[in-house]
Amino acid sequence: MPSDADERKRLEELIGEFHAAMLVTQADDGSLRARPLSLAQSHDGIALYFATSLASPKVTELERISTVAVTLQDSLRYVSISG
Repeated sequence: MPSDADERKRLEELIGEFHAAMLVTQADDGSLRARPLSLAQSHDGIALYFATSLASPKVTELERISTVAVTLQDSLRYVSISG
């Protein structure tokens, strides 16, 4: 059975192969909002960084409710992360 460190390393390798992701946040009315964003950086398979404007509504949504879903996909595979 792979260790947590092995799984984290594999996840970071997978994420590193993608350049864009869908970030899903929760709007003020409770609806879900998905947006395509450029993946700026990944850190230890734990943190993902996206390039965006601080004035973007997604920043306000994240400040209110920080739980999100992120999906990365190409024609043959996908990665789905939530938390």
